[in-house]
Amino acid sequence: MRNVQTNAELESFHEGANLGPEGHGWRWCTRCQAGRADAGDPVRAPSAVIPAAAPGSWPPDAVFAMPCSHPLRLPVPPRLASWNRAGDPDQARLTGYLDAAEALLRPRLEQLSGPLALRLDVGLPGSATLLDQRDLDNYLLPLATRLTRAGTGTIACAWGTKQHADCSLVRIERAAPAAAAPPPGHRYTVRTSASSQSTAFKEQIRAQLGDTRPIPPGPVRIQLCFTVGPTRNWLNLWKPTIDALGQILGHAPAAGPWSPLDGRIVDLGLHRRVNPSMGNDILIAIAATHATTRSA
Repeated sequence: MRNVQTNAELESFHEGANLGPEGHGWRWCTRCQAGRADAGDPVRAPSAVIPAAAPGSWPPDAVFAMPCSHPLRLPVPPRLASWNRAGDPDQARLTGYLDAAEALLRPRLEQLSGPLALRLDVGLPGSATLLDQRDLDNYLLPLATRLTRAGTGTIACAWGTKQHADCSLVRIERAAPAAAAPPPGHRYTVRTSASSQSTAFKEQIRAQLGDTRPIPPGPVRIQLCFTVGPTRNWLNLWKPTIDALGQILGHAPAAGPWSPLDGRIVDLGLHRRVNPSMGNDILIAIAATHATTRSA
């Protein structure tokens, strides 16, 4: 399988031409889990999890490389997403951080177009517990949302890391195709048909993962590739998908079904792939393995 694409091919991928999962190593589920995509959509039956047994089953030509351009040092520490009411002090602190991050990245954003790659390396104080809470998707979501509104391009992939460090770094650049598949580990492809804001969405993923056994304790690296329709806001898929990965990440004692040990994730890659034929369905490729903490 060819792992390198030209700029023209990358543009056509972004515009929806290089979209079909067949021929790129995807293995389609044979059934669909019960659930509703939206009001009026048909109810569908559950789909079986399809383990990705061979390295070629992860589609390297459909995902993007981690940005490696010169990083910018954030003037304020990154803030986690907040769902508090408007005017809440936590919302004010988040807005202040996003304003500073956007101002820092704007000169680069103004020079970029097409599919974009975002990377956020979160530096935490040595006293912070690295593998508990401080979920990377909750760091990435508010920044990716702000940059989507501010930029001329589309966020095609978002990467996050966390480590003990004196500062936090950020990068934004034109997305480049990945040169290789993720390292061997837990690999699955699941398909969902329910609204991502519903419990049914998570139940579909959990049902398809079946009797998957969690990765043993320690830091984890995960990549998720979402194949979606062209109008789907894929940023809203990150959190509910990760919340449904308890069979891979494990659960704390007495934790609810949608409270996995996702603080274990120290290296997270999120990718968007567009296929107009998906409609309201979502195809999610999952690759997870043990990780070592990296320097920012």
